[in-house]
Amino acid sequence: MADKIDSFSDQLYSTPTHFLFELVQNADDLDFEDDVTPRLALVHRRDGFLWVGCNEIGFTKDNVHSICRLKSSTKGVRNGQKDHIGEKGIGFKSVFKVADRVWISSHPYHFRFDRDARLGIGTPIWDNNFPSISELCEQTMFCLRIPKSDDRSAVQTHLLNLQAELPLFLRNVHEIQVVFLDTANAITSKFIVKREPSRIPSANAIVVKKDFGDNTESVKLRLIIEEYTQMRMPREERRMNVSQSKLQMGFPIHANSLPDLRDRDLYNFLPVRSYGLPFLLNGDFLLSANREDVEQRKPWNEALVGAAVDLFVQSAHRFNREVGLKYTWPRFAKSQGSLRGTFDTLLPSIVARLRSERVLESYAGTFELPPSLCHVPMQFTDGKPRPTPLMVIGDRPSKFLNSEYSYQDVSHLGVKKVDMDGFLWSLWHIVRDYPDSVHTQPQEWHSRVAQAITNGASRNDVTSIAIIPLRDGTWTSAWAGDLYFPELDQGLEIPDGINVHVIDENAAQDPHRRRLYQWLGAKKLTIAEVCELVLYGHEEHESQNWNRSQIISHAWYLFRASKTYRLEDPRRLRLAEQGADSVHHADKMYISLQQEYNITEFFPDGLPSIHILDRAYVEKAPDNLRDEWIKWLQGLGMWCIPRLAYSTHVSLAPEFRRLLDGIPSQRFLQLLRANWDIYYPYLNDEVLEELEEALVECLDGSRRPLKEVFLPIPALLNEPLALNTLKFVDVEPADESWQNLSILGIGTRANLRFYASILKNIKYKEYLKPSKEQIVGLYSHVQRLVETMSSIPFDLGLEDSIFIPEGQPMWASAKDCVWSAPSSFRYIPVLSRHYPEFAPLFSTHLRVRDARVLDVVTELLNRKGQVSLAKDMKDLLKSLNSFLRSGKDHQRIDRLSGEPVFPIRIANGSASLGSLNSSSVTWFIADRERLRACFANKLNLLDFSPHDIERLAPLVRRFGLQDRFLSEKVIEETLTLGELRLAPSTQYTLRSKADFMSRLVTRNKRESMKAQLSRVVVFSTPDLILRRTIKVSDGQEVHDDDVGRVRLRADSDRITIYLNADDTVPGSFSWYHISEELCKFFEIPKGKSNLAISILATDNEDAIEDMLERNDILPDPEPAARTDQDDFNYNADSQSLPPVRHTVTPATPTASQGLFGTSRPATPSLMSSLFGSATPVTSMSSVLGQSRPTASTSSSSDLITSATPTPPQGVFGSARPVSDLEALSPSPVSRGRRSPSRGAPASPGVGTSSPSPIPAHASSRSSLGPSSASINYVIDPSRIAAAAQTFRSERIVGVTVAEVEASPHASSSLLAFSASQAISPDARETRRSQILSDQSFPVHTEDSARAFNFDDLQDALPSAGPATPPTQRSSRPFARHATPSPRSSYGGGYEQEIGYGGELFVFMFLQRFNVSSDCWTSNNRSRYGLPAFSGLERDHSDFTVGASNVTQAIIDWLEPSGFEEARTWNERNMTYHFEVKTTTGECGEAFMMSNNQLDLSTRMLTWIVMGKARQWHQSPDDVYIILRVYNITSEPRFIVYIDPFAQMVTGKLRFDAREGYAVRPS
Repeated sequence: MADKIDSFSDQLYSTPTHFLFELVQNADDLDFEDDVTPRLALVHRRDGFLWVGCNEIGFTKDNVHSICRLKSSTKGVRNGQKDHIGEKGIGFKSVFKVADRVWISSHPYHFRFDRDARLGIGTPIWDNNFPSISELCEQTMFCLRIPKSDDRSAVQTHLLNLQAELPLFLRNVHEIQVVFLDTANAITSKFIVKREPSRIPSANAIVVKKDFGDNTESVKLRLIIEEYTQMRMPREERRMNVSQSKLQMGFPIHANSLPDLRDRDLYNFLPVRSYGLPFLLNGDFLLSANREDVEQRKPWNEALVGAAVDLFVQSAHRFNREVGLKYTWPRFAKSQGSLRGTFDTLLPSIVARLRSERVLESYAGTFELPPSLCHVPMQFTDGKPRPTPLMVIGDRPSKFLNSEYSYQDVSHLGVKKVDMDGFLWSLWHIVRDYPDSVHTQPQEWHSRVAQAITNGASRNDVTSIAIIPLRDGTWTSAWAGDLYFPELDQGLEIPDGINVHVIDENAAQDPHRRRLYQWLGAKKLTIAEVCELVLYGHEEHESQNWNRSQIISHAWYLFRASKTYRLEDPRRLRLAEQGADSVHHADKMYISLQQEYNITEFFPDGLPSIHILDRAYVEKAPDNLRDEWIKWLQGLGMWCIPRLAYSTHVSLAPEFRRLLDGIPSQRFLQLLRANWDIYYPYLNDEVLEELEEALVECLDGSRRPLKEVFLPIPALLNEPLALNTLKFVDVEPADESWQNLSILGIGTRANLRFYASILKNIKYKEYLKPSKEQIVGLYSHVQRLVETMSSIPFDLGLEDSIFIPEGQPMWASAKDCVWSAPSSFRYIPVLSRHYPEFAPLFSTHLRVRDARVLDVVTELLNRKGQVSLAKDMKDLLKSLNSFLRSGKDHQRIDRLSGEPVFPIRIANGSASLGSLNSSSVTWFIADRERLRACFANKLNLLDFSPHDIERLAPLVRRFGLQDRFLSEKVIEETLTLGELRLAPSTQYTLRSKADFMSRLVTRNKRESMKAQLSRVVVFSTPDLILRRTIKVSDGQEVHDDDVGRVRLRADSDRITIYLNADDTVPGSFSWYHISEELCKFFEIPKGKSNLAISILATDNEDAIEDMLERNDILPDPEPAARTDQDDFNYNADSQSLPPVRHTVTPATPTASQGLFGTSRPATPSLMSSLFGSATPVTSMSSVLGQSRPTASTSSSSDLITSATPTPPQGVFGSARPVSDLEALSPSPVSRGRRSPSRGAPASPGVGTSSPSPIPAHASSRSSLGPSSASINYVIDPSRIAAAAQTFRSERIVGVTVAEVEASPHASSSLLAFSASQAISPDARETRRSQILSDQSFPVHTEDSARAFNFDDLQDALPSAGPATPPTQRSSRPFARHATPSPRSSYGGGYEQEIGYGGELFVFMFLQRFNVSSDCWTSNNRSRYGLPAFSGLERDHSDFTVGASNVTQAIIDWLEPSGFEEARTWNERNMTYHFEVKTTTGECGEAFMMSNNQLDLSTRMLTWIVMGKARQWHQSPDDVYIILRVYNITSEPRFIVYIDPFAQMVTGKLRFDAREGYAVRPS
């Protein structure tokens, strides 16, 4: 039983109130007496009791057993069909979703179920105390107790909203009563939902109502039910022995029998849910466990869906037999929502099936296939109440859909809709195939057709349909010609032979038909229309059968009409020819009149092309109108004189062409002159061309074309050389009218053509010897006339008429001359030398070119081998280069390769000409001025300066001369002849910039470059010799020595750089030469060479990153896993790099000199740390790594770590071993990354409590913002600690009162400056600048005023430490604006490391005075493992000591050391401000102080002149002391400078102004 309960629980419905449907379903499955109307009653009381009663026959024993068991039922199968609704056997058990106790009373059984009892929902408890009420008394009753208020409300709400359609498809129960009681059993409301037959005149029509019991009821649904039984259902486990299934389809309708369309529910006897169907569908579908959905992909359900298609088609045929839904049922075949799940194909399948069924009624009353029918819109029908399609005349009626249908209802079934094109197509066929039927249709039919056409048709689609009746009884279309309405103007005549289409009068009276005719172009007949018909008929003359009289009458009619109406193009009229039956347009005919130059005068016998007008035309008009009549005829285009052309756009008329050949030229010239106004409009290009070519007689008896002759007038005959060079026509020009003929080509004026013709003809007259002055006069006329014209209308023809007057005078062609050319041109005529004033004529109009490449080549070839013309050769080669620079080239340049045209300066100073292919003279090109100076007297060189060579780059490339450059031929080697000194600062900078520099090469070379550059070694030497060597063709070598700057040598695992010692002096150092060598060696592109210099010269890492980003040079992506220091392979082999051409021969220092040139024995110091050698270096081979002894521990005096630094345990923490090259290499962690904030211990694996001997990020007071490198030189704390413990100060330098008073200016200056403490800071600063500018002090400034310093600006920014609270700052007597010491141009991270070493040394020294770690007021303290400095570093010196016990110890140290003034401090509680200045050199080496640091020292003078100036000072208890640490990398010591400003004014210290001050002992 337990497993059944679990199964039951799993299948309980998700909706609590779904048990009501189960109770209805169970009631419908019960048995009833035959004479009883099955009903169900539901009574709900407000306190949570629900009674259910049914008038069935009562429970049997089997019913009791079934209701007590799970998945057990008494329901079965009858005749192959289910005889019940339920199927699971658990329907009743669903009441326990809300009820905790259920009583059942069904005679003779009375029992209850208690859900909370053991197996309570399956074990009955016999109980005769059924909770009865008076409102319910049925044979079978249930009572449910619902304990939860939420469930009570849900049940009540469900009952209130009980669907009226609930009994729609129940088998037995057709009526359900619902009653609501209050707790006193009083009825609050009630209603009945019931199903009953409908009054609709249709079989199986039912109505669903909701009766409220007060004689009011509402109809909820009317529908027609259609049933269908599907046989041969597929086998289904849940439908064992069921082979048939009934399907019901309900079609909801309104009271007027129209479809009631909306999204309807699917039923399995009870509603399931909606699927987008417009009808109700009830069937025995397989449902999900909660009865809320139809299971998909079930053969049983798919069979029912297929049966639904058959059921719908069955219903459609039934509807077609009845009246109600006959024309509206297709609406049920359209979806009312989104079809879902199993039913997504139902409606498409129904539509597809209907298209193959004869289910739609045609106009003929027959049922046809939907796709075969056409729906005819109302506009294409006769418009009657039962409209008839206008096309039924010729088509079968069964083709058209019955007009009772709406097209929107049937379009989805494939019914086509007649549109305007289809209507016109049908109309055209009807008119063509059934003309008599169309003509006999009533006026109403034609009127409807006219309305349909004019309501949206295209005119072009209608003009071919013959639907227009004419007055003569015929029918026509708009294509047949113009149409006219029958109304005519009074007195209007129509000429004989003119046909007019006049519309039938009855048809024109119908407004719709008249509108159609007007739309098709019909208009009222007027005299204008008649004239147009006449002219149109003459255009189509070939189709007319007119006689001569009719043709003449048409012309006369138009002549008379022209008096009152302006004819449109009367030239369309045709006229009859004299003596022939042909007709022609007037512009092809002549009229014979009595006047001079009549056509018959020239051609009395006529010509085939000459048509004379019939004389009957002249006789047609009376005498008083004859002249006007003839003029009108001539206006049509007829001529009397010979026609020049038949149109203004055609060639010469045939008769005029015959006239030119048949009469003397004087005669036709007179004809043209006399009738010039008539002929002029016809002078088109073709006519002019023929007339210009007409031959005429000249004065000398020759015949020449008209365009080549001139009119013999005095103005032309008297011009110099004109009569001997030109042709004059044989006429007598008596008046000015002859000037008109100039358009025909006859020269009539002294114009451009006149002078150009003289110039062209002179060269053909050998007997003429013109002078230059005569030619210049002609050129002057020509240029003057040309400049007055915007364009020249003809070709001057002067290209071959250029007169060269020098030497033997000759005539030349423009193509053989040039206008401008280099002065060295001798063989090609240069016209600018002869006619400089005629540049517009020759250069612009005759297009005489300037010298070109080919011209220069020609001039060079004409001079080849002539050494005396070497200067010309140079000019010509420069000219050739100019052409090549502008992109002009010529293949003939190649001819110069083998010719001696190149000027050569021989080594002995003589000149020569060489060729590229000659082997007799070997010559080179000095492309650099320094190389030219070296080899000028040693080699044969091209006689051009390096500046010229640079400008001759196009010429050099064209001839391939680059391989002759000395820069390409010279081999440079470096010889180091002096001692070598390591340049650690430069070396460190290069190594620290390895990552940035490697980004300038391609990605495949970056790692190799970074590895080699991170191991670079840098030396300086005073004697760096650059030897240049070149091999000449005979195998000999020529060389020259020069001063070397920078050279690079590549070994197997590192590169070495040698610098000229003179270039390493501060102030003269330049990164240019180093960058140049690195760019060559690592093949950095030329476009990035400037970036390389900037990277090396910039200390700020952020500035470098920004610069690279602005140039789109980004770092390589970070590796997937970070490489820690301890795992990084520093000794991995670097990638191979290309070798360099330069070789280095280093000097070999002696053992006694050591590496740094000192006279002491060499000790294992810095070089030992670099290369792991613990023995003295005795040869450069050991320095360069050629012979590397085994690394061992260095002596205690070496402060740079050796291979294995070991700091004292417990003080500095533990440190890992460091390789020899790692000590000077950037950490792998920092490569390609930005440094963190200052003072943060960032070394991997080292905590804040243990300072790392290899700090990842050094921060010192000499830093400008973030460090330029992430890793500095490694300082060995153990060695520094040992040196501090044994150190005793060598010297303490102070200034006594006596020394101040003894100084000539110091005392007054100090007192004056001390007095300035009481005034404003700006005034005090001005006073200090005045003191510094006094020449009596050893201060050297570039400007008297203090220069702006970026170090000051940087130091003014907040440091990495937390800001000092305002109260704390205000309590101090002064604000210290400390500025980092300016770096050298090649330092940064190196000096930071040296600065840290110095501070560490001082801190260890001060331990003897019991100075606490809090006195270390620098960010470098964090590197020692101390907590980060919490104040602003700029407001503090490196160490600030103020404790009384400590200060007394310091006084005890200073006074015995030689500074007796310290005893005066016992009276006050002094604060000591120690600023540490550290260098690697001796004590005499300069150290740096910033402007702010010097300013700070000037505020602490009181203690020096206490007796005289004490009252003037604000800080009498502060002491500023410089601890000058030197030899930090070997044997560190320091000197104490007390009050550096006082020492400056007394001359003990020398201050040089240089971005701050370089300070050294005087």
